[in-house]
Amino acid sequence: MSLLRIAVAGASGRMGRMLIEATLKGEGATLAAAFDRPATAFIGLAAGVFTCIPGRGPMLADAPSARAAAACVVASTTPERTARPPR
Repeated sequence: MSLLRIAVAGASGRMGRMLIEATLKGEGATLAAAFDRPATAFIGLAAGVFTCIPGRGPMLADAPSARAAAACVVASTTPERTARPPR
C-alpha cells in the first residue's frame, strides 16, 4: 500500500502545526510538503520544527510546488492563501 502524500497549507499557524504533527505521527500518509506565506520566518526550515518530530518535511514558500508534490492539500488557512489560480 502506498502512502497518501499530504501538503499542509498555513503550516506555521496553530492548526497547521497540529496537522503537521498528526500527519507525521499517523499511518498511511506522509508529509510531502508544508507551506505558508512567502514572508514568514519559517520558510526553508523543516516542518518538524513545529512538533516534537524534528527534521521532517521542508517548508515551501511556493504553493504551486507544494501542491504538485502532494496528492492532496489540507488547508487550515483562508481560501485566498490556498486557491489555485485560474488557468
